[in-house]
Amino acid sequence: MSQNVYMDTASSLFWINCEPCGLNVLGPLFHPKESSTYEVEDCDDYDYICIGTGAVNIECDSVKCTFAIQYGSAFSKGVLAREQFKFGISPQVLKGIVFGCSSYSKGINANGVLGLGGSSLSLRAQRGYTKFAYCLGNISDMSYLYSRLIIADKITFTGFETPLIVEDKYYINLERIEIGEITLAVDPHIFRRNSVDYTGGMIVDASSTYTFMPQVVLKMIEAEVIRVIRYNANENPYSLVKITRNESILYEGPEGVYNRLCYDGVLTRDLKSFPTVRFVFQGDASMEMIPENVFHQISEDTYCLGILPIEIVNRGATVNILGNVMQQYLYIAFDLFKERLAFKAMDCSAWDDYIL
Repeated sequence: MSQNVYMDTASSLFWINCEPCGLNVLGPLFHPKESSTYEVEDCDDYDYICIGTGAVNIECDSVKCTFAIQYGSAFSKGVLAREQFKFGISPQVLKGIVFGCSSYSKGINANGVLGLGGSSLSLRAQRGYTKFAYCLGNISDMSYLYSRLIIADKITFTGFETPLIVEDKYYINLERIEIGEITLAVDPHIFRRNSVDYTGGMIVDASSTYTFMPQVVLKMIEAEVIRVIRYNANENPYSLVKITRNESILYEGPEGVYNRLCYDGVLTRDLKSFPTVRFVFQGDASMEMIPENVFHQISEDTYCLGILPIEIVNRGATVNILGNVMQQYLYIAFDLFKERLAFKAMDCSAWDDYIL
């Protein structure tokens, strides 16, 4: 049975929808009673897997272990079990994998989630690997065939490198933001991870569409974006494109609503002259982004800045989130043992040149 799941580097549980399942979810549903290799997990013999599970809440009795996990306004809950799985184009069958058999989920537009986070519950940790890498292509194009993931011992680290802080999630330290020739006057301490009091840092999150930052930083970015677009498109006498603000687009988060910075038009046509945006991480690791990384085409004739305030996710949050729109067209490699992350601009169709 084929299942399409989201890849999530900010959580550790791998789960799929199982029969019976409440609410309306995508099929096909996995039927445990029809599998001869399915068995309920009670964590007695493998209790280390159920420790340090981050955001996953696990409760066990003498018979079974139940799980519950929240993703903003989306969630899943069910029982932990073991089963064998085959992933992607790999011929290898992985036996005895602990996963979540979800009987109740909401808000996930897939058959489940493949959590690759830092805890012992993740598929990566269960297989004993400390490295993985992926390349995300155009996330808006469902026909794009070249996005890839590999979990293995042999992975090439190429491009820029920055220190990786490994907790239940993966954090990197952003040091400055540049838009063209302008460096924003942002206090870098806002972005620095403090693992003692669990504040700051930027979570590398392959499942979050958007990037989230404190609103004080977002307002600086928005002001510069508005200035650049106003000049390039509307004040430059040589410009052939006129761009109009659309101030009616709202984003509703668990903790509030935000009026997004949006424009009417097509970003690949309108923003050809938009300058390169750089996120410079610790170690002078510069992530250079084209307009498709910074903006998101939310409809046929409207695009918005792909950054939102973290306060609408959690009012007390001090972390930042690097979403998958900004990770498009990048090869990103994680080394948990050496605590490093590498990234390089890449056409994902050239994947085979990078995985070894």
